[in-house]
Amino acid sequence: MTGFEVITITFSFVLGLGVAQILSSTAIVIRDRAERPLHWMPLSVAAVSLLFHIQFWFALVQVDQVLDQWTWPPYAACLGLAVLLFLSGGIVLPSSSGANAGTLAEDFRLRGSASLLLLAAYVLAWIPCLYWFIGRDATLTAAFNLLFGVVAILAYVLKNDTIRTIAVLSVLALCLCGILLFWQTPIILE
Repeated sequence: MTGFEVITITFSFVLGLGVAQILSSTAIVIRDRAERPLHWMPLSVAAVSLLFHIQFWFALVQVDQVLDQWTWPPYAACLGLAVLLFLSGGIVLPSSSGANAGTLAEDFRLRGSASLLLLAAYVLAWIPCLYWFIGRDATLTAAFNLLFGVVAILAYVLKNDTIRTIAVLSVLALCLCGILLFWQTPIILE
């Protein structure tokens, strides 16, 4: 077992619990769709959080490739990022059947939309990490992360349903753009 594999055990626990929470909450929401009709917005934000959980692993592989040695500071930074992801996935959807009665859209508006703040915090927290791990070449990705973070915060803060819808759709579009153009893609290790 390599040092990287040992170091990432903690990340595996945190991210695994986050993925399990997102998937089990999604199953509960789908199961309860007769009492609580499905709504695209919380399900889309849950999908974004799930995507970030997966993408985090690809970024960790790149971080490991540029680090000479794992020490407490990079470990703590990466663990903090993983915790932000766990929290975003844990609150986006109701986690128990019939919990906090109301529609799924209402639940998201009142409680689940805070996951947008956590996703913004996650992406914004990557900005100093990008410069730390990658260096000067990270400027374009850092600028994109800033844009994503600002739009995600706006999607949380805005109260007008139409404008919030536009902001959440923008978050989805930016996530797709980030996956395709800016953020780490899958790497096959030899």
